[in-house]
Amino acid sequence: MGDDAFDARVAGLARTGTVEIRDFDIGIMTTLGGVANADPLKGPIGVFIPQVPGVCPPDGYQGVPVVFANSEDVNTDFKLPYILVKRDDWSPANERWMPGAVQYRAPADGARLLRATGPQGQVKTGWDRMEQLAQAIPYDITYTISVSGRFRGAGQRNNANALFKHVLRTFPPYGWMWLTDSIGDMRSYEAFNEGISDLDNIVDVQDRTLGQAITLRVEGELDLKDPVSVQTVRTPLTRRIMPR
Repeated sequence: MGDDAFDARVAGLARTGTVEIRDFDIGIMTTLGGVANADPLKGPIGVFIPQVPGVCPPDGYQGVPVVFANSEDVNTDFKLPYILVKRDDWSPANERWMPGAVQYRAPADGARLLRATGPQGQVKTGWDRMEQLAQAIPYDITYTISVSGRFRGAGQRNNANALFKHVLRTFPPYGWMWLTDSIGDMRSYEAFNEGISDLDNIVDVQDRTLGQAITLRVEGELDLKDPVSVQTVRTPLTRRIMPR
């Protein structure tokens, strides 16, 4: 039954979920493998990657922290190692916009099932009102994903290289990100790794932070319109030819 309902949503025959910008923010962290902890009895509250090969989490943490911050937020010191996700920009992608397209067309709340007879005597069954939702507005959403650690070498506790390898494996030059929409369906969106930069900050041997960052562009979408209910045609159309 559940699979039939999902297939109906995919085909646009039933109400679908919606997505907003926060869903993409969370999707980036969960695609990296982040798991949320909301129980203070189980350690610090936040999002953590339970296991990353070659990387030990900070003392007292149940995994490597994944921290989200807006671009204008003041930088805060975190326990190393960690992954920092920043949303840099989101702009309309009009080249992907399809005017008039709808995400679904399904019976509206309270719709009645009716029967109508065509001009040739054929009987059609359908709903007297239908609900439809316009296509979500396409946006390109850009993120910077930064990795910070204390050391680079193999076997070191804060291995920045191993952590950055995990990020690169998750988001190669052409990849995908996953998110959960408003009704719990999983969605995938194309994500492009568009550049790598170094973030090393070395004051002295004891006080240094090593890291790298990638710029990620996600071809996403945002639901900015409400569903509308429209009345269906119940009688055959009559064509009239106007005299010249």
